Amino acid sequence: MFSLLKIRTTYCKVIPAEAGIQVFKTMKSLDSRFHGNDGHGKYVRSRRFTIHDLRGNNIMRNRRVIWAVLMTAALFLILPLESCGTDNTSKDEKYYHELGLKLYYDGFYELLPKGKVAEAKQKFEQAADAFKEAVLINDKFIDSHKYLAKIYAMQENYLKAIDEHLKVIELDPDNLDNYLLLASVYVRTKRFNEAEKVMEHAKTKTKDPMAIQRVNELIKNIREKSLK
Repeated sequence: MFSLLKIRTTYCKVIPAEAGIQVFKTMKSLDSRFHGNDGHGKYVRSRRFTIHDLRGNNIMRNRRVIWAVLMTAALFLILPLESCGTDNTSKDEKYYHELGLKLYYDGFYELLPKGKVAEAKQKFEQAADAFKEAVLINDKFIDSHKYLAKIYAMQENYLKAIDEHLKVIELDPDNLDNYLLLASVYVRTKRFNEAEKVMEHAKTKTKDPMAIQRVNELIKNIREKSLK
């Protein structure tokens, strides 16, 4: 079993899917091609299949055992690698998120302070594309949704910003900051009633007296803005 696990590990890294089919073809004749000499029990780039565990005399006498092990090895090789795919997906979403962060920081902290507004806007657009790729891979990747909401708000694309904030609240409903950020977009668009409702709902998510007091102050500010 240890050797078979090594076979699967090697498959994830270096060999194509048709390798398992090659094993099946080889199984038709149990000849010397199965007697490799590296003893590592794995399928390597040279396509030489060596199983150290099969070299003992007792196992070699039992062809049925050999067939069973080879069949298992072949299945390990040709099955769709769900687990390997999951690892790649995780890597991809993190890759695109990190790319988006770099582009966002470049625009916000490097270009805007120097007055390079056009270049900064381009960076924000590129960052948004990267964050969209991340959530396309994993729609529950909350940090990318947060940054998309920020960028859309900066671009005055408020409808999309609201959609992203709502998604963030759906994924993380107990974080009061998420409600505050959504309410701030409603205030920008003079949708004061919606902003107040969001903050009233936020109060139901905490029993902390200090947090509730802070939310009440924000609700008061929203009402004052609505009267101007």
